[in-house]
Amino acid sequence: MRVPDERLIVDVKTTSARSQNEFISNCYGYDYDRQAAFYLDGCRQAGECTDQFIILGIQKQKPHNLYIIEVDADSIFLDYGRRKYQRLLRSWQEVGYKPRSWNK
Repeated sequence: MRVPDERLIVDVKTTSARSQNEFISNCYGYDYDRQAAFYLDGCRQAGECTDQFIILGIQKQKPHNLYIIEVDADSIFLDYGRRKYQRLLRSWQEVGYKPRSWNK
């Protein structure tokens, strides 16, 4: 969810994590850092500047805790994610990946 007036993107995730630290670890494992960087960079490329990304983790089981990660645009979290998505895009370019839908 993009909140233009707040220069913010919020992403809601369900999680099996039992603590804030476990949720943070899962964010790296599930590449949420890559996703956050890609979304923020995409908004900036489109001229929609965004300064912050918030990941809300809602625990699937009782007690249904809420975990919050606030990520600033210049954070290490996003830098790591940015390197991940740029590496992935380069590898797709190297193998000449082209989605079938682009053939239409």
